[in-house]
Amino acid sequence: MCSIATNTTADQQLTSLKSSGDDTLIENKLRDFAGNSNVRQSGILDLPKYHLRDMPNDLKHIRRIRAGRHRVFYTGYHTHCAYNVFYIKEFKKKGVNDEHDSHFHKVLKNVVDDPPTARVIRPPDPDEIP
Repeated sequence: MCSIATNTTADQQLTSLKSSGDDTLIENKLRDFAGNSNVRQSGILDLPKYHLRDMPNDLKHIRRIRAGRHRVFYTGYHTHCAYNVFYIKEFKKKGVNDEHDSHFHKVLKNVVDDPPTARVIRPPDPDEIP
């Protein structure tokens, strides 16, 4: 089972979803998704369908997965047995922060490299640490 952690931005976004209970939904999904990968075998978070198309070159490595009505942006690979959530787009609405919008690209660029030190949602299995 691989680890998944949040940076400060994603952790603040999860906190803002606490009143609706969506924070628990997202965290449980992410915990399960990371838990189905290990160093030897890729899991849900590594599927090619979660890679974003139409991103600038410096954002080609990021991925997005749906959790309820929200979109969770993350990086990481099963080969490192670690995933990092860096941004949560709350309540997906058409025309608001669309993935092909250059303004949204700037938002993602500003937070993608923040250290994933805010909180660990799922710690790695000690046998899986590369």
